[in-house]
Amino acid sequence: MLWDAGTFPARLQASSSARCTGGFPHCAVLQHRSPSAGHPPALTCTGRLCPGRGHGAGWRAELLPLRSPAPGPFLQPPCSPPLVDASWLPVYQRERELVEFIVAFVSSPEEDAEQKMRFLDNIRLLLRTVQLTGLSEGLDIFCRRFRLVENIEMLLDEEPRDQLSTPVQHFAMDAIVALSSVRSVLEGKERRLLAACFRSVFWLPPKGEIEARHFSLYMMTLMAMDKMLESVVLSYPASRVSEGLQSIFQMLLDLATSDNMAVQERALQRIMYLSRFLADKPTVEAWDRVGRDTYGSVCYRDIQIPILGRLLGCLILFQSSSEATAPLASDAFRFLQQFMENQ
Repeated sequence: MLWDAGTFPARLQASSSARCTGGFPHCAVLQHRSPSAGHPPALTCTGRLCPGRGHGAGWRAELLPLRSPAPGPFLQPPCSPPLVDASWLPVYQRERELVEFIVAFVSSPEEDAEQKMRFLDNIRLLLRTVQLTGLSEGLDIFCRRFRLVENIEMLLDEEPRDQLSTPVQHFAMDAIVALSSVRSVLEGKERRLLAACFRSVFWLPPKGEIEARHFSLYMMTLMAMDKMLESVVLSYPASRVSEGLQSIFQMLLDLATSDNMAVQERALQRIMYLSRFLADKPTVEAWDRVGRDTYGSVCYRDIQIPILGRLLGCLILFQSSSEATAPLASDAFRFLQQFMENQ
């Protein structure tokens, strides 16, 4: 069969399907390559997360004709390949530029710090528009199809840990706050995402060694992390709040026992802020934002955190340790006591 490069569409259309012959069926985006003599057009994966990215001739996809799509809702069936075109998203009509940049970013193997920050901020802006307009239909599919959570995790892991010179971490955590408002998008991915956030910030140089010109950025990044932790907790369905808090406190406690004093201090500070957040919820109604599922709304007496006893014991020990960690441990202990009294 002869292929006409002039008539073949530059984007993968609904009437075609891409079959990955490189063994990576869930790559984010496939990009059109011109056909060579005697061969059909090929698609090259350019997605940032594709394990076959940059593998050259070994990474190809064959185009297979499909029957015309049946009429129905705007969403593609789950078995369809990821499409570069995101015009099916209702909010696309209001925020076309934001959506197209997000799609272009995850499709490209290269980016600079400015593009990273723009990608992360576009996620925040897009979700703000969704909240204001109610155009949320299909947003969860869009986030999963273009693997926004995984891309944020990768961006965090790419940041250097010996310095803080750009707001990438700050913007990433703001983007996570925005994504936490999309039901089920973070589900099952919270632990890995939080671990990436902790890795990218906790191992920075000690506070006293942060350059003066970057110190305000450092403080804003920590504030963004505290806000992100609150949003993640509030995003859990009622039946998973205990599990989520257990996981977060476990991660932070492991970090608080690190040999690195800067890591210890930052982890204890997050424990303190999260404990204060829990203690500041004086009524059952304060937890209504967590959402509802088949188990109803969450309340204090339903929250069981098995690690709490060990955490309180460690906080007692920290109160007699260094001057940097003792006040944090004392405050965290007091807030957790208040939380337990509310139960």
